[in-house]
Amino acid sequence: MATFSAIPPVRLQDLAPPQAKFCLDAARFIERDLGLCLSGLRVLAAFSGGADSTALLLCLRYLAPKLGFFLAAAHLDHQLRPSSGTERTQCGALCDALGIPFFSKACGVAELDGRNKPGIEEAAREARYAFFAQTARAEGFDWIATGHTANDLAEDQLMRLIRGTGWPGLAGMVGADPERNLFRPLLLTAHASIESFLSALGVGWIEDESNTDPAFFRNRVRHRILPLLLEENPAFLEKAGGLWRLGRLDDAWFATLLPEPSPVPSEIPGGATALFLARDQLTPMPKALRLRLYKQTLGALGPGQARLETLLALDAAFENAGEKTEHQFPRGKLALVSKQGILWKAAPQCRAVPYRL
Repeated sequence: MATFSAIPPVRLQDLAPPQAKFCLDAARFIERDLGLCLSGLRVLAAFSGGADSTALLLCLRYLAPKLGFFLAAAHLDHQLRPSSGTERTQCGALCDALGIPFFSKACGVAELDGRNKPGIEEAAREARYAFFAQTARAEGFDWIATGHTANDLAEDQLMRLIRGTGWPGLAGMVGADPERNLFRPLLLTAHASIESFLSALGVGWIEDESNTDPAFFRNRVRHRILPLLLEENPAFLEKAGGLWRLGRLDDAWFATLLPEPSPVPSEIPGGATALFLARDQLTPMPKALRLRLYKQTLGALGPGQARLETLLALDAAFENAGEKTEHQFPRGKLALVSKQGILWKAAPQCRAVPYRL
């Protein structure tokens, strides 16, 4: 486990040209691609101590005076490894040396209720994002920054492809999510560039051994599938970035075409959430647009990945306009087809904003 033994320069102008360019490229991505102006705002950086989050923290520290934002860091100790307490202390010490306010919390992820969670990795992710959101609300931060990279983006695209995700979701995670006040400044930056950036500054990072555990789907994609694609095309990460740009353009266009489903009041306090799509609203739409509207409605009801086969069966039932049919989706969500349209229901525990990478 590497430690943060070296304290890097504090100012952007003290960096060598390659490291300064690394930071300025991130600034251009934030302003031009993500369309964000951070001047006068408060940014909370997710800081685990790994290479990606360490590069994120340093990059934002250098950019804060230039872009005019206030920076702090947040670290959640999942208590999944014996060394996690030491890592938390090391992260706090680096932030203290750099003059960055540090918020941290310990959470026994392994002890969390596992119901409705696909596994310990997802439980840790949900706990982490919940902590970031709670800290941001309590301390008045405007945005949360995470250290996802071009490698993470390519892995996400491959995982979505394997799971059967359609377009434009196949383009991968969003760069900025105003719904959760979250953005990813390094999303089109290769992990190799991040390690070069840190090495040039003489800064170490913490290696999480779970990142190589083949029991996790993402790790199998990261260490088995992605290297083969990079062997076939060394520019694959750049192609993933191009796919991401096209997906964002298409996503923005589709959003202008999709109507909002009508909320249906529940007669039972704390009862099921319900939304309704009327038949006369859906009938004029092409099938492709209806399928996207179904996905958007499911997302509004909470987390869970819908299978394409179920969505197609739902649309076929809608087109038949015969007797009432019921279609089940993950996390207790239902779509009820009738001559009037489609009524969507979700159990109370599913009403949270869906997690998106």
